[in-house]
Amino acid sequence: MDVAAHQARLWQLIAAQPWATRSPRPIRDALRDGFMACPRHLFLQRFRPQLEAEPRTITARTLARHLPVIYVDAPLVYGPGDPPGRPTATSAQPSVVRHLLELPTATCSQPSFVLHLLELLDPQPGQRILEIGSGGGWIAGILGHAVGATGAITGIEVLHALAAASRASLAHCALANVTIVTGDGAAVALAGGPFDRILVSAGAGTVPRIWFDALSDGGLLLVPLTVPGGGEEVYLLRRVGDRLCSEDALPAWFVPLVGAAATAAPLDPATMPDLARLLSSRPTTRLPAWFGGAGAPFFTARTMAFRSFLYKTEPGLRAIAQPAPAATAFGLLNRTLTSLAICRPDTIEGHGTRIMIDRLTRAYCRWTGHFMPPGVAFALTIDFADTRRRRATGRWHWRLDKITRRD
Repeated sequence: MDVAAHQARLWQLIAAQPWATRSPRPIRDALRDGFMACPRHLFLQRFRPQLEAEPRTITARTLARHLPVIYVDAPLVYGPGDPPGRPTATSAQPSVVRHLLELPTATCSQPSFVLHLLELLDPQPGQRILEIGSGGGWIAGILGHAVGATGAITGIEVLHALAAASRASLAHCALANVTIVTGDGAAVALAGGPFDRILVSAGAGTVPRIWFDALSDGGLLLVPLTVPGGGEEVYLLRRVGDRLCSEDALPAWFVPLVGAAATAAPLDPATMPDLARLLSSRPTTRLPAWFGGAGAPFFTARTMAFRSFLYKTEPGLRAIAQPAPAATAFGLLNRTLTSLAICRPDTIEGHGTRIMIDRLTRAYCRWTGHFMPPGVAFALTIDFADTRRRRATGRWHWRLDKITRRD
């Protein structure tokens, strides 16, 4: 059993991935050394591959059997189950189908993607770095090596058992400069700051002021922002005085952040009678729509660019829960629940008054008129200068050429 050989083979795969070549420079030696010094299997006492239904438990006796599964360039799930408040699949379904429908609580992310994000974060020796949603501690360990003995890493993990397991894993790697705290990273006091870098390792619904206040001027915040309906866009934001300004962005998929910065759940017609009545009414308009493919398969992925465009240009965008196994629908809904435009596979439907269907079709024409840009084509600025009301977040400004939306 040669762990180093497995690591070396995985590193060769990582170096050949697009993530490694997209950066203006290759992944730095300090991150490679951190990757080799923090063997992935030490942070995976209990896990499952994405296409397996049952979790695996690593022991000294079974480790050799699991190494070929662990040292692959793919995400691994920390055990079974759903985050608090998330819908679960029904027990009547086969286990393989159930686990594909469930949302994992936490993952050990795809190694090549992790290292690309860490290269974007640009960790330097001696820096203080905060990771929110530190999970099993693997990323925190790699960063601990990158910043060296004069630097410090603080990880915050909301799941108590996972936080405890990560502390044990980090101790096994003899990393004295990494501290793991249990709590909600968007609600607890962030000791150890100000931080030179902040990394958020789960999909967030907002950027709370507490993160801005914890970031030093000139520091970098790397945060996956969830698009309503599914999927994330990772934004690299630099603090410049009272603002956060984007410097890079890329699409991604993350597990959802739990706590005060979590993404709002889709609207559920089962708990909203007015919405249920609106949805059950006869459509006033039904139009064909093209989202890069036909039918329900991969509807969430195919609509990512348009949903992101709506998210950044139309404040009425809502995700709407649908009965399983249908994908979450999305559309524009007015505040009085009298007008709804909803996107389903291959069609756009209008219910109630025409206000929202007209707005959505105009937005669709704007999106196609700009050659269907991906969401990451937008630049983002978040202004925290409003100190009078101490807003929970700043004022968001999205910009794409001549299209601008301010919240």
